[in-house]
Amino acid sequence: MSVARLAAALTVLLPALVAAQDTTRTLVRGQRMDADGAVRVWNLLGSVRVIGWAHDSIAVTARVAAGAPFHFGGGPRGVKLGVEERGGSAATGELEVRVPRRAKVWVKSSTAPITVSGVVGDVELYTVTGDVRVSGRPATLRIEALAAPVTVQDGADWLRARTSSGAIRIAGAVGDAELATVGGMLTLDGAVTQQARLESVTGGVRHRGAVARGASLGIETNSGDVTLQLAREAATLDLLTLGGRITSAIPAVRAAVRPQKQGQALRTDAGADAGRIEVRSFRGAIVVEGAAGQRAP
Repeated sequence: MSVARLAAALTVLLPALVAAQDTTRTLVRGQRMDADGAVRVWNLLGSVRVIGWAHDSIAVTARVAAGAPFHFGGGPRGVKLGVEERGGSAATGELEVRVPRRAKVWVKSSTAPITVSGVVGDVELYTVTGDVRVSGRPATLRIEALAAPVTVQDGADWLRARTSSGAIRIAGAVGDAELATVGGMLTLDGAVTQQARLESVTGGVRHRGAVARGASLGIETNSGDVTLQLAREAATLDLLTLGGRITSAIPAVRAAVRPQKQGQALRTDAGADAGRIEVRSFRGAIVVEGAAGQRAP
């Protein structure tokens, strides 16, 4: 290729290459922050990752679309940041936000997945379809999602989680918990130390773990099936299904099933100070498994 033809080709290609490189930009922001300061994050598209660290400061790395307005401002008591709309529509941003471990964190997204780790303060998360994952056991945790799966790896002392069609999976002990879904699967894989209430319309519900002395677990569904895998610790059971069946892998529990005018009921008494499990289902089945996961016949 001649020099002239090469120059002509570069004249055509270089603007396109520069434009491709300019589609995103990386911004770095930070400042001092109180150990229990508040952080509000707004990012509808892309992703949000919040990490708790052992520093009294906030550090943000934001990869945002070229031309997208990015806001960061506030003082030691509170910071607000996020990717704002551009031309009347949401812009894409990938945000990594490092905050003091005891910070109060609030995040809102639309489709952006939200990940929070290592934060032990108060956490509030709102999304439409972006996946939500939390680890590190916040003191209080509130999650609201429309059609997104929610995963909490280490439980929480105070927990509220609600979805429409997304599944909710909680691992680890919970203190005071309320979990609700319309059509998603709801799983609580951990002990209840105070009280927990699980509600579903058509989605199934599963609990595996102990219910501490004096604590209670309440489960209510319309047509969702309920599975209980009982821990070795005894718990009083009060189970009722109006249109389904109660089956159990534990002989003593199976023998306690009684037919009702509608459906079946089961009641056992483990003592006045024992934990209590109450299940109410309109049409769903109730299955009781043993501690080792023995299936009902």
